[in-house]
Amino acid sequence: QRQMCIRDRYSLDSGAYQTSNIFTMLETGNHTVMIDDGVCISHLPVYIEGPEAFRTIDSVEQITCNGDLDGMIDVLVVGGSGNISYSLDSMNWINSGLFANLDSGIYTVYAKDDSNCTIVQNPIEIINPEVLETTFDLMHPTTSSSIDAGITFVSTGGTNPKRYSLD
Repeated sequence: QRQMCIRDRYSLDSGAYQTSNIFTMLETGNHTVMIDDGVCISHLPVYIEGPEAFRTIDSVEQITCNGDLDGMIDVLVVGGSGNISYSLDSMNWINSGLFANLDSGIYTVYAKDDSNCTIVQNPIEIINPEVLETTFDLMHPTTSSSIDAGITFVSTGGTNPKRYSLD
């Protein structure tokens, strides 16, 4: 360990020398501090570790039936520093990335950490399915005792896969 003297000068990353031994507004990563005492120059490697980069995991559930308000977006953000808050408008923040009871539309999820570092998720679209419409054709039996009758259903809209039942 070395004592600092009044005549010492300091440089960061080969920049201009200064008399202050304080450097601010530094980026994470490797740096070199040079200390010039008027006789010798010492090189001191320094590594500044920052918070882990943001990563997101998201899942989307589309609206199940036309007109329902049951779309859902669930986002988990890892990284950053401290607690993560979530928002759909970057003004109203909550502690969970679960957004439920959503109508159709395009949503952007914002997340920020305790240092106010913010990540913006790519827009997510919640889709309202078309109205489920079903038509059918009856095939009448050829005789009163035959079992060759049938029903053919054709459906459009709704949410796939569709299931049919005679109940």
